[in-house]
Amino acid sequence: MSSSSSNFESLRDLHDSVNNLLRSPDFKRVLSHHKQDQKWVQMASDSSLKMLDSCGTTKDILCHVKGHIQDLQSRFRRVSLGETEMKLSEYPKVKFTRANSLSPWEDCDAQALQSAIERLEAVESAMEDLEVELGCIFQRLMRTRVLLLNILTN
Repeated sequence: MSSSSSNFESLRDLHDSVNNLLRSPDFKRVLSHHKQDQKWVQMASDSSLKMLDSCGTTKDILCHVKGHIQDLQSRFRRVSLGETEMKLSEYPKVKFTRANSLSPWEDCDAQALQSAIERLEAVESAMEDLEVELGCIFQRLMRTRVLLLNILTN
């Protein structure tokens, strides 16, 4: 299991534990008897909204980056097929060079281009996994927010 999978699993467990605690009648009873605890619930609710906003922003960024990755894959494939009318240096604000040389990607051999395409595919796959996990986090945060709002209104 990768460390990010382990981290996401730990985060999932934490969310589940917190949500189970927030569902507990004993916990709700304790919170309802103390004004200071109500302030804590309100702060937690406000923070959960900020985290939901951050999830949305992160998802937008991931989609944007994923689009760029797909564009790079397409350009690399065109270059590897010999379609050189589209220069990689035309890609906005990025200069594509191999790490161990100053030669542009157009001058790289087919194996180097294929390696770059495969790496981009791996990055794209990892980003898709992140999108899935982000969706799960968003759903758990929504459940937490609903539970907190229910505590505040009861």
